[in-house]
Amino acid sequence: MFAPSAIGGGELLSTIILLAIIFTILGAVMRRSTYIRVHNFEYKDVPLPSLVERTADEHTLAHARSFSDRMQLFVTTRRILVFNKTLFGSQHYARYFPTDNLSSAQVGYRNPFGLLIFAALVVLIALIQFSNSSRGYYGRPDSSILVVAFIIAAVLVAFWYYLRSYVIVLKNQTATYTVLSRSAADLSKILGLIDSIRIK
Repeated sequence: MFAPSAIGGGELLSTIILLAIIFTILGAVMRRSTYIRVHNFEYKDVPLPSLVERTADEHTLAHARSFSDRMQLFVTTRRILVFNKTLFGSQHYARYFPTDNLSSAQVGYRNPFGLLIFAALVVLIALIQFSNSSRGYYGRPDSSILVVAFIIAAVLVAFWYYLRSYVIVLKNQTATYTVLSRSAADLSKILGLIDSIRIK
């Protein structure tokens, strides 16, 4: 009868890194599915979602949505409406920002640099393990761990680039909400429209 073999430090580290990468990829895809893009500003009166209460004289001036329709933003004659739903569409949420009560609306930049730090740590740990590893068949240390580490780091850097975004921050007296987009021009169009409504 043989005792179960213990998992080596290298195997455990590889398992942890692999799980971290899987969760990073899933999180990145879910996050990116909420990034909006602006539709044609000349197309007026885009219907509001059926769950949203509306007023009789309310008309849509602009509409933006994510590619998966998880996130939608409407600018109407009376308010800004952010409508989003969960990943599988089981629940819906709506945020209302009446233009009269909007204290500020700003465009900023979001940089997920934590992914770059994670990539650097993966490479650093791999280099340490490589320098401490035993020599292989040809008298040289096994370089497979470096290959895997650089592949993982490349994936993390790719997702850093994939998740960089611009953000519009909406604030009133009681709440703050952010909407993400890859395009600063799109959010600037929305901000310009909001400002023109508030000035009237």
